[in-house]
Amino acid sequence: MATLCAVLCLATAGCSDDSGADDDRLDLSDSPSSSPSGGASDDASSDAANPAEIPTTYRSVGLEFTKLPEATGAKREALETYVAYERGQRQLSRTAKLNPLITDNAAPSVVDVMTSTVAHLTSTDTRYSGIARISVDFDGFSARQAVLSLCTDATDLSLVTKGQKRPVEGRERVRGRATLSSTGGAWTLTDYTTLDESC
Repeated sequence: MATLCAVLCLATAGCSDDSGADDDRLDLSDSPSSSPSGGASDDASSDAANPAEIPTTYRSVGLEFTKLPEATGAKREALETYVAYERGQRQLSRTAKLNPLITDNAAPSVVDVMTSTVAHLTSTDTRYSGIARISVDFDGFSARQAVLSLCTDATDLSLVTKGQKRPVEGRERVRGRATLSSTGGAWTLTDYTTLDESC
């Protein structure tokens, strides 16, 4: 069976684009203020009257963002790509199937890892139930790379193996990091790592 953190957070590891150009350097001092967005449901996209708000609650996949950073322009586009990927990852944990939210928003190396996760969930007849609650902050941002700091609260998550429900063992709150890269204006998640530490 995969390690607990990999099972708990469906951790993936890909390759980041580390270029030495000045405009590619991360500005680690750039920490925008963060505030929770409204609690729109799965079926609601951002309201046209309030385009700056990204929905935070996705009940059908058991995902809730307790904190999302405020972001505009390219920063918002990177954040939206991460949110879409996270939704896809949580959907995969319930269905054991790849979905377009993953394949359309992640690099091939990340998709490969998620394909392996599907194989593991399928072979062990395991699925997740309950809610993952995630707090998100920017750790750094440049024109070509965004790094997000994640804190995933798995207190309300359960594993269902062969129809038997059991709590997820190990750390209930775990740190993670998501890295996204931009080429040609489109953002792609290139690395998603669970760190072996509590938050």
